[in-house]
Amino acid sequence: MFRAEVESGNFLPSDVNRRRLMHRAKSKSMRISVVIVVAFVICWTPYYFMMIVFMFWEPGEQVQSILKRMG
Repeated sequence: MFRAEVESGNFLPSDVNRRRLMHRAKSKSMRISVVIVVAFVICWTPYYFMMIVFMFWEPGEQVQSILKRMG
C-alpha cells in the first residue's frame, strides 16, 4: 500500500512535511556554516594582513626613517 503510493508519485502528507522539515534544516545548517566562515575570515583578516605587511616591509626601518625625518 505505502510502496505503491510512493512509486506512483503520490506522497503522503507526512512525507511532504518531512521533506519540508529536512529542507529547512539543511538551509539553516548551511546558513550557520556560512556565518561561521564569514566571522572567521573577518576576525583573522587583520592578523594575516599585518603579518604580510611585516613580512615584506621591515617596520623597524620604517619607524627609524620617520623618526629621522621628524627630528
